[in-house]
Amino acid sequence: MPTRFTHGVQGFPIIGASPEVPPGANVFFVDSVGGSNNAAGTEADTPLATIDYAIGLCTANNGDHIFVLPGHAETVTVAITMDVAGVTIWGYGYGRARPAITTSGAIDGITVTAANCRIHNLRVIGAASATALLNVASTDLNVDGCVFEHGAAPTEAITLAVAGNRFYFDDCKFIGTANGPDSAFFFEVGSGTVTDWHVRNCFFNYAANGLDRAVFVATADAAPGGIIQGCVVLGLDAEARLVAFLSSAGVGEGMIVDTIVQARVAATITDFYDLGGYGTARVSFSDGPNRGAIVHPATSAT
Repeated sequence: MPTRFTHGVQGFPIIGASPEVPPGANVFFVDSVGGSNNAAGTEADTPLATIDYAIGLCTANNGDHIFVLPGHAETVTVAITMDVAGVTIWGYGYGRARPAITTSGAIDGITVTAANCRIHNLRVIGAASATALLNVASTDLNVDGCVFEHGAAPTEAITLAVAGNRFYFDDCKFIGTANGPDSAFFFEVGSGTVTDWHVRNCFFNYAANGLDRAVFVATADAAPGGIIQGCVVLGLDAEARLVAFLSSAGVGEGMIVDTIVQARVAATITDFYDLGGYGTARVSFSDGPNRGAIVHPATSAT
């Protein structure tokens, strides 16, 4: 029976808050350098080789943790599937020592199909023909401290594929590494109404190559109850938007607050979003290089 690791996590660099491993939870270590899926994986000196294999050893709703060690690197030809509820993947390392997942083929890099999971401090890298860096196909996913390197493929970095969803992203970075990306968050056609979601303190840097459509796209199904808070966006192309949401007959569906956006080329500020029922507070736009941002005025009935 896997056990909690003997020596705690004090020997590893902590990124953000320390992990909270509940009593009785299983703990597994993963390291592509010297790791083996024939190993026990329950101690840092006997790690497993792949994240997906470690997920398969976890117990649902047991608070199990997978610790991915600095320098770990996987090139995946089949998506890493988080299909065990309540699992946390905890990456260690700073900068390029952060654990890296590279997609290879027409796949999602990571797909989440079980509820109540968390992904912390991974680096997910796009490649030719990839369909998503991360596909969210279950509810109550928490993603924090991750870096998503968004190349020409996939066109959408994060895809939302299930109604309800209730996802939360905090302190993540999106980097456009090639020309071609359409959106950072794409609410998939037919996914149904995605509700009660929160994207906070994220940095979207597409300045070098541009983002073609919108940071957030939900044009086929509604996405009410969302909060976009404290984000910075660089590199929108001339006709791209911060949000492109399904038009709504009502108001108060969600909120965009304390967010700053700059276009990569000269653009028209009034084209920066299609709110679809969302409201704004303290949202600033810069309509091109060498121009200061201005607060975009919101309209009101009073």
